[in-house]
Amino acid sequence: MTTVYTTLFNYHSVPELQVIFSKFSNEYVFDNGTFYKKIPPNCPCCNERMIHNGYNQYQKQNFIKIKIGKYICPSCKKNVQESSEIFTSIIAFLKNSLFPVILKMRAGKMSYCDIADVMASIIPMSKDTILRIIEEIVEEMEIKQPEKRNFQFLGYDEQYVKVNGELKYRLTILDLLSRIPIVDVIASSKDSEEIISLFKNSSLDFNKPTIIITDLDKKYPEILNELFGKNLLHLRCLFHLLKRIKLDFPKYCSILDLILQEKIFNVFYDHTEEIEWLSQFIDKEAQYLALNDKKAYKEWLKRKHKEFRAVCKNNKNLRRRNHETRKIRPFQEIIELFIDLLENKEQYSPIIQKRLESLDKNLVELTAFCEGLDLPTTNNLIEGYFSSTLQKAWKRRMKTIKGLSNHLKLYQIKVQGLLEQTTHTIIEAFVSVASIIGLYTKSNIASC
Repeated sequence: MTTVYTTLFNYHSVPELQVIFSKFSNEYVFDNGTFYKKIPPNCPCCNERMIHNGYNQYQKQNFIKIKIGKYICPSCKKNVQESSEIFTSIIAFLKNSLFPVILKMRAGKMSYCDIADVMASIIPMSKDTILRIIEEIVEEMEIKQPEKRNFQFLGYDEQYVKVNGELKYRLTILDLLSRIPIVDVIASSKDSEEIISLFKNSSLDFNKPTIIITDLDKKYPEILNELFGKNLLHLRCLFHLLKRIKLDFPKYCSILDLILQEKIFNVFYDHTEEIEWLSQFIDKEAQYLALNDKKAYKEWLKRKHKEFRAVCKNNKNLRRRNHETRKIRPFQEIIELFIDLLENKEQYSPIIQKRLESLDKNLVELTAFCEGLDLPTTNNLIEGYFSSTLQKAWKRRMKTIKGLSNHLKLYQIKVQGLLEQTTHTIIEAFVSVASIIGLYTKSNIASC
């Protein structure tokens, strides 16, 4: 009776398996799921020809079960096992087909339990196993860093997050040209010392010309000047400024106060249309006040506020349809309009006077965008980065700082196109391997 051996050469025609079997010569065989050399090697001790002596079984639960052949020397009884490289190669091959799918599900913001439910129909895995797999992959992967230039264009901001119910702070330095974070970490504090340490431990060059845009936090100018000195151009976000100005006025303030609010806005952006629309109701408001009917005046004022919001929304939609943005004032106009406001400062309420004094004090940073072409007036880029990477519901879902950090890194892996693309499907990979060795099924029965 002739023994028929199945050598690795028989499987070279299977495209999916070429990456594995091309490492091994045709002297290796698979016989009943056992991997060994058809002709045993010589003994490493006495150089006698060894003989086959059974096998050791290697297995990975729910993945693969393979037998690695053993040899024994008939003279000196030396035991030798064949290399287990084939086992590790096949495991890596199967994982390269399976793990990108798991990573993409997590990048799509699926929970670990949901991923485990899906994988139960493919390769059963617990949510803890999936968590470990994702953590290992994310920690090992290197994300791209911003391209080195002869200047630095940065955005810095902070975000409040809760990790396992405890308040933490997300501190982010974003390269505004590439939209790639230079630093994106979770900290227990956002005081000056923590921020200085964050910048110093980053890859930033403090001797390069640097443009940084931040919100209106009072501590930023001192911190950034200490770090960058004369190399710094510090921009303040006008969006945050306008939000603060709006809070200085009551929700249903008078028409005159609403015009004043728009005039302050008008210092930086063109709000001429809004001011003109409101101005037509000044006399009507005076008539209501003369009647001394508070209820009627309040109802009329609410209607005008509602109409004004509709006008603002309509103007905004019109600009969007025309692919336009609100006109930004040039530096000279900003100064002239601001001086006009300061000349009448005594006529305003103490809150507005204080706001104008604050504007006067920070006018250099607030108008720094006038220093060059296309400099942003807001830090909307980093705010957009925050909202896309960590939406409101996810700001409270993470249980550990490590998990939150990996979530942020996984977003960058996805955006940068680093999620591994396989050249074959899960079915092609597992069926190809199952044709030569034992694979686990859901019921842990070997299939082939």
